[in-house]
Amino acid sequence: MVSKGFFKRMLPFIATFAIGLFIASFFVSISAPRFGSGERHRRYHELKRLRIENEELRNESLRLRNELENRRWTEMSGFEHDKWIGPGPELPVEAPPPPRVSRSRR
Repeated sequence: MVSKGFFKRMLPFIATFAIGLFIASFFVSISAPRFGSGERHRRYHELKRLRIENEELRNESLRLRNELENRRWTEMSGFEHDKWIGPGPELPVEAPPPPRVSRSRR
């Protein structure tokens, strides 16, 4: 008997609550709140992506600096090489005179 009275009072409450949730679901999300865990996860991946991109940009910058330095060195070396050793007419080089032989007196 107690259970029959309990159901008579609870059934209208449960039915009203279910209908209210159904109507509210059109206007508001009824799912449990996430408390920012999705935002934290997204932020972590964004920071990780930015770190990787930053490292790639550093490596690219270093590669370009090295390439520029190598080109400058090659151009400078080529200039010095042409200036001092460059292709030019070979001049005949005379042999040095033989050393003088000194005669000593005995």
